[in-house]
Amino acid sequence: MLLAAACAAALVLAAPAAAQSRAHSFVWPASGTITNPFGITDMGFHPGIDIGMLRSLDIRAATAGVVAAVGYTTGFEGYGNIVLVDDGSGLQTLYAHLSQPRARIGEHVVPGQLLGIAGCTGSCTGTHLHFEVRLHGTAINPLRFLPGGIPAAPAGPAFARRLEMAHAARTMLTHLTGFRLATWLGPRQRAARPSLVRLLAGAARLSR
Repeated sequence: MLLAAACAAALVLAAPAAAQSRAHSFVWPASGTITNPFGITDMGFHPGIDIGMLRSLDIRAATAGVVAAVGYTTGFEGYGNIVLVDDGSGLQTLYAHLSQPRARIGEHVVPGQLLGIAGCTGSCTGTHLHFEVRLHGTAINPLRFLPGGIPAAPAGPAFARRLEMAHAARTMLTHLTGFRLATWLGPRQRAARPSLVRLLAGAARLSR
């Protein structure tokens, strides 16, 4: 039941994102590596992606729009210094935990324009950029808009997919009450569930 609900939710979020991504030109807002993916994680639902291991502290506009909010803003508690850009069609991009915003409310920005300097303001454990894409107020996976799906890094796009699968698998195991792994994945059941066994094995490797 839980797995079916998660799949249904993913499909609902994916459809508008896929349609909208064709209509917008995005660039990467930071140069680094994804350290926390979009979606369900050990800490709950993560509405964006975290880009850490930054090769530059410059944070740039991912897409064009008008700056709608800057700094510490009501409704974004825990995000620290933010810059929020609205493209006028219901799509917003959010840049959080900045040490210094470099944009003004009402300013028109273009892709690649400097918006601020990365930092660790708000609820944060290390310098990184928290980047969100919202469509009519609903957070959607930024990787559906960004070119290549992941910034250039030794890990590559396969790592991002494995990381998301690992988080999903660990969350499923955590919430299945009365779950007995040894019995459920016994010799007879293991043969009937090869794909899930591989998924759980990958989650275990990544969580070490």
